[in-house]
Amino acid sequence: MFRRALLASAAATFAGCGLEPEPPSTPERPTSPPNLFASFEWLPDESAYRVTIESGNRITRTNTAELSVSSAGAETIWATDDGARHGDGEVEPVGSFPVEPNDSVLHRVEERATVHLVWTDPDGDSSISLDAWELESQTGTETAAQTDTTTPTRTETRTTARTPTETSTPEGDE
Repeated sequence: MFRRALLASAAATFAGCGLEPEPPSTPERPTSPPNLFASFEWLPDESAYRVTIESGNRITRTNTAELSVSSAGAETIWATDDGARHGDGEVEPVGSFPVEPNDSVLHRVEERATVHLVWTDPDGDSSISLDAWELESQTGTETAAQTDTTTPTRTETRTTARTPTETSTPEGDE
């Protein structure tokens, strides 16, 4: 009797082992944007922002069509899936995939402005601002070093962690 019970339980235990596994239930491409922490550093001597991925997901050709930094009147293509697919003109990216933590890019501007780190989904259908440095948070933060030429210029850095928000920006309006 004990032997029959043992054989019956063994048969039930190994019943599904010979089946072929099913393919993954999730699509090949992600349905949500990457999660990351970015820092924005104002470099007054270069009239530019340094945007750095501090931590988070690896951004690749598979999960991203384009990664860019934009502000009023300026846009920097960090990496794109085909090298020159942005807008009317041919814009060469300043970097390439993959974009990983500790990677950074310079975004040159004529004057300080709100800056967005923008991710475009793999199909190129929608864009999301992954992070932003708001102009309002920058006002009143000028240092004496920026007006006194005998003191070295200090840079400002802010690291943020935000939930991605969907944005749609009309052409020329940031």
